[in-house]
Amino acid sequence: PAVASASQPSWDGLVLRQRLLGRVALPALLGVCYCDAGGDEGCLRGESWVRAGTLAAEPLRLQPEQMAALVSVDLELVAPGGQFSLTSAHHLKLIYDPQSTFQESDCNAALPVTEDIWNLGCREVSSCRPPDSKASDRLTWRAVEAKRPGLYAACFCEAAADAGCPASHWQLLGWMVVAGVTEMYAGSKMQGTVIYTGTRFELTVL
Repeated sequence: PAVASASQPSWDGLVLRQRLLGRVALPALLGVCYCDAGGDEGCLRGESWVRAGTLAAEPLRLQPEQMAALVSVDLELVAPGGQFSLTSAHHLKLIYDPQSTFQESDCNAALPVTEDIWNLGCREVSSCRPPDSKASDRLTWRAVEAKRPGLYAACFCEAAADAGCPASHWQLLGWMVVAGVTEMYAGSKMQGTVIYTGTRFELTVL
């Protein structure tokens, strides 16, 4: 424990990773067990442990849940109940990932490109744009725009303001859906977008 006390021990700096099922972050219930046994065997004995209670873990939520390509929005990261440190630095990345193959271990090194996302920074970690406003229950980045439709992996880091962002602090929050047109053609895909005046044609939008 960070504070060793016979009556009130406490542990500091605990972080719970998002629990993802498919592309969705899920809430979780955590059972908490506690042991205060001494001696050679200490907590190796099962009877030394007692159940302390249950923690309800709510996932961080990006709002809006869906964006539209080429439309600027105010992007909020919401912590139900409030848990953001107002003195820490906060970094957010949206990485274009149409096949949703991104892993949390990719968050540290991955960098968004201007062809995919605008006004969020993070060409390197030190250039990540800080939130425009902070509250204990939400962080807001204003006027963020996704350039093309598809899935974007969302990575978040909260760290001491003067410590950068250690690789172990990055979390994969899930995926942001960006709606929009991915393909358009007249007639057939081979014909593409070339049409001829005075003739009938079929227009397909995907």
